[in-house]
Amino acid sequence: MESARIRRASELASKSGIAESLISRWLRATTVPDLASLRPLQEPLGRNLRELAVAAGHMTAEEAGLDELPAAPAPLVLDTAEQEIRDAGLPPEIEEALIEQRRRELDNLRATLQAMRPKSPRRTGRARRTGTSG
Repeated sequence: MESARIRRASELASKSGIAESLISRWLRATTVPDLASLRPLQEPLGRNLRELAVAAGHMTAEEAGLDELPAAPAPLVLDTAEQEIRDAGLPPEIEEALIEQRRRELDNLRATLQAMRPKSPRRTGRARRTGTSG
């Protein structure tokens, strides 16, 4: 099978007939596609069912009879701002610089959010008793 050039989850959804919301959950690793869901992905992703089953964690490359793990496809874009940059028709070096800047900004935002989260109180070795004794 020839490797496909799908760059967006919405494009994979339209070519496979699988809901974009389900593909999004797979990409965020909140769910894993079952074998039946892998079948319609074969053609759009240019992968056979055994390769997809290995990538989804249903079997090892050895169990699938593959000599090696299939190469990972290019990541699909879920960030609409990143997709807007890609769709702007900019020269590739400017496009990649803007996307890298966007990713750094997101990383900085995540770090800021992590730093701002309230710290959970440390527990001592003793449990506190509540209520009345009687």
